[in-house]
Order: sequence, then structure tokens, then C-alpha cells
Amino acid sequence: MNMIRIVIADDHDIVRQGLRSLIETEADMMVVSEVGDGIDALTAIETLQPDIFILDISMPRMSGIELLKHLRQHQTPTRILILSAYADASYLRQVLTLGAVGFITKRSAAEDLLKAIRTAVAGGTFLDPAVAGKVAAGFVEQTKTRSTREGCELTEREMEVLREVARGYSNKEIAGRLKIGVKTV
Repeated sequence: MNMIRIVIADDHDIVRQGLRSLIETEADMMVVSEVGDGIDALTAIETLQPDIFILDISMPRMSGIELLKHLRQHQTPTRILILSAYADASYLRQVLTLGAVGFITKRSAAEDLLKAIRTAVAGGTFLDPAVAGKVAAGFVEQTKTRSTREGCELTEREMEVLREVARGYSNKEIAGRLKIGVKTV
């Protein structure tokens, strides 16, 4: 059985220790390093090349967002899971755009973290159930906005003007034919 090699980056010792304790109860997972700031996290990823990197957004010396930007530029093969106290939709969109393959809140159940790790290793994406609804709502809103913009229906009068344009009439001629002002055309 291949061991899933994991690096944990969080600025709180107790969180790192708790995550390590949880992860190491699993027969197929091992924590190869735990770090407390962004610079040490970058070094750990570059030297250890773990399968999974559990990253907090808010860290000293280099934030999780800055670290994600750096890792994206250097195309690291390590799969990155965000573990954050913030379930904010803007963070979520940003980290997913920057290449994270999962987002877990610190209020999540332990089983969700383990499932996220296994999903990421298998090539999938995992979103904490508490934030998945925000992603879906954002997608629906974006789709509505896009379809409203792209699929605007024309009024009957606008269709009349469009037909006259298609027939090759000038604005002045259309205005005369439809008995409306040139500016209206």
C-alpha cells in the first residue's frame, strides 16, 4: 500500500498537532512535516514533495494565498487542500482559481478532512459541505447574470427596427417608415 505523504501548514501548534494525531490514525497516511509559516511551508513542499499539502490561508511571513500563487507559477504536482477558519465565498473562489483542490473549514468533521485527502489523492476536488452551497449559489447567480446578458430578448419595436436595418434602410428611412425619431432608431 502506498502511503499518502502529507505536509501540514498552520500557524497554530494545537491545530497542527490535532491534525497530525487524526491523520496518523489512518493506515494509509503519514505526516512528513508540519510547519507554522508560509516560508517554511514553501521549503517543505519543495524539498519533501508531498502528495498532499494542507494549508491555512492566514499565516505569518507568507499568506496561504501568496503561497498558492507561487506554487501555481511553479506548477507543483502536490495537491493542495485549504483548511481555514473562514468559510467566505471570496476566499473559496480565489483559492480554487489558484489551484487548490479542496476547501475544508476548521469546523468540519474529522471524517470530512480524511475524505478530502483521499479525494484529492484520487485526482478529485473536495468542498466542505458548509461551503459547497456557496459555490453552487455563486455558479447559479453567475449563470443567471450571463444568460440575462447574452440572451436578452428584444421588444417588438426593437425587432421592427432590426428588420428594417436588415433590409438595408438608413436610420432616417427607418424613422420615416416606423414614424419614430431618428435618435430613437
